[in-house]
Amino acid sequence: MHKYSKKLFSISMSFLLIISLLSSTMIYGAESDTTTFSDLNVNNNQIVVLYTNDIHGGVSNHSQYSGSSKSLGFAGLAALKEEAAKSAADVTLVDMGDALQGSVICSQSDGLDCLDIMNHVGYDYQVLGNHEFDYGISQTKTFMEYSTAKYLAVNYIDLKENKNISQPYDIKTYNVNGQEIKIGYVGILTPENITKGSVSTYQDEDGNYIYGFCGTDLNEFYGKMQEAVNKMKSKGADYIVALGHLGDEGITDGWSSRELIANTTGIDVFLDGHAHSFLSGDTVKNKEGKNVILSSTGTKLVNIGVLQITLNKDGSLSSKTNLVNQITDEEKELSSYKTIDSYVTGIESKYSNLVRKVGESDFGLYSYNPDTGNRIIRSQETNLGDFITDAFRVGMDADVAFSNGGNIRADLASGELTYLDILNVLPWSDYVVKLEVTGKQLLDCLEMGAHLWPEQCGGFIQTSGLTYDINTDIKPSVTIDENGQFVSVDGEYRVKNVKVGTEPLDLNKTYTLAIDDCYYHDTNDGMTMFLNCKALVDVDAQKVDADLVSDYISSKGGTIPEEYRNINGQERIHFINNSTTVKPETPTSENSTTVKEQPSTKVSQITTTRKIAPNKVVIKKARKTGKKIDLKLKALKRASGYHAQISYKRNFKKIVKSKFYKKAKFKMTLSKKTKKKVYVRVRAYISYGKVKKFGKWSKIKVVK
Repeated sequence: MHKYSKKLFSISMSFLLIISLLSSTMIYGAESDTTTFSDLNVNNNQIVVLYTNDIHGGVSNHSQYSGSSKSLGFAGLAALKEEAAKSAADVTLVDMGDALQGSVICSQSDGLDCLDIMNHVGYDYQVLGNHEFDYGISQTKTFMEYSTAKYLAVNYIDLKENKNISQPYDIKTYNVNGQEIKIGYVGILTPENITKGSVSTYQDEDGNYIYGFCGTDLNEFYGKMQEAVNKMKSKGADYIVALGHLGDEGITDGWSSRELIANTTGIDVFLDGHAHSFLSGDTVKNKEGKNVILSSTGTKLVNIGVLQITLNKDGSLSSKTNLVNQITDEEKELSSYKTIDSYVTGIESKYSNLVRKVGESDFGLYSYNPDTGNRIIRSQETNLGDFITDAFRVGMDADVAFSNGGNIRADLASGELTYLDILNVLPWSDYVVKLEVTGKQLLDCLEMGAHLWPEQCGGFIQTSGLTYDINTDIKPSVTIDENGQFVSVDGEYRVKNVKVGTEPLDLNKTYTLAIDDCYYHDTNDGMTMFLNCKALVDVDAQKVDADLVSDYISSKGGTIPEEYRNINGQERIHFINNSTTVKPETPTSENSTTVKEQPSTKVSQITTTRKIAPNKVVIKKARKTGKKIDLKLKALKRASGYHAQISYKRNFKKIVKSKFYKKAKFKMTLSKKTKKKVYVRVRAYISYGKVKKFGKWSKIKVVK
């Protein structure tokens, strides 16, 4: 077991909140200038890797179907791929997981409609996110079989057979102006898969784990990646690109992308998913103190990542990452854009029957800050969290209702509200259960949800019928098991002043709780405290979360009441420090319906010390005249010179001549005339200062 002990400084709460907000602005980004593909000046000395992560069904900017009006969509991605193919030496398309769950397109087709579109766009590599397991292992296997891309993972293990389920890595060979470049791609999945979904997905009928992600031993977790990197290098990879669904913040200790980079060597670029971070290009030191680029695109295809790997004149490789956030009118006229746009629209039309009005609102209900684009529902109370939990509590006639912030996936904009809008906010179609629980179990759930604060956490609890404080001076003391499941609280609780209604929480009293079934049977986010609780509603009487919200709107006359206008909610959750209560700062555009999901356009460029080898030499002509042998090679553009050898044996165990030449046409002189057959081989080299990097030997040429 390991404990959480995130260090919090004893500073005033207001200052801490400011620091936290500044941090999130760097990660998620404030509004900035637009970036188009043409701004990146791609050229034919570059390999372009287009990358996406956490698409969550954001197939287009039709928000009713995708959950985002800001999405560039798969049509935009197809256009960028066509643009890159025209200007770069080659282009590769990769995704870092959580693409196939999170909007009605996904939930209504068990992910297959979204994967079908991805196949049409033409991905090369994918990794599985935790939400690719939401439909069960059988469907996850279907994804891997149906996808035209290769799924990569070094740490997705069949524990019975002790073998990898996915191909760990792949080496792709590119030709950049006649020079062969080998890029190694390696995938890694978050061990949080077990706590972010149904634990039973990874167990047999007896509760034994049969699938794992190497998270119980950090040495093994880092070692799996290091082993793959070393193997790729031994097979000639010039550059290593890691494709991860790990996340850079709000992650279980040891499992983040930043920690993996810091504990490994050899990775050049890490493209990440899971945390929905906007990272145009950050740099993280690896185990040897060398810089590694870390980048992530956010979510819902609001940005498309572009990695440019450049072959420089001296033969070295350099790289930079950018996030494109605008598709130009010219790109929308490309055939690839129109083809995919038409295909996506056809799939969306299958769900048009769900566009039925359920109500309206004069203001927005938010899971994201409308000023910064920062996802706030995983770290503080919001009006959307209040509204949904009220719907659960009223609909289930319970004392208290909980909803984890990670379950709420989109905003509800002002104006007309449809059932499809609600499905995009709650895309999982989870049943809500009514449980008989103790005050102690409620407190443990709140503590588990608050243990990572101020980092974002999918388990952060939004409430109805209950209020609570989080004392940020108290270090978290939650103990979890090796799979991230809650065990106990071994120190002082940071959750304080819990009240049910107006009465203080009684740890021994019994309460009724309305909560998603995933927190009951599936122990999502490691919430084990409700496993043995008594269910008070029969299965037949349970309701789907979206239906409860729809019914609640109807009970309010079809209009969202004014009491929900404040984006920060109704003061159900407080942060205290030295007995001072501080309210979150209200965004200036409180009633805005537009979420600004733009990242910074910071460019990260690193000139690497990777020394690539030249291509294999082809001997075009070899002729012996007396003691002299005339050789003519196919000249290589990227070669400093050539190394030639002569032997009387085909195995070259005894070398009779070995010499370096600058040009592709030269003469070699033997010590004496001979009628014997001689064997000749040549390899090219590139000089890096005083160091020569050799290519492979040519085919052996027999000269008589």
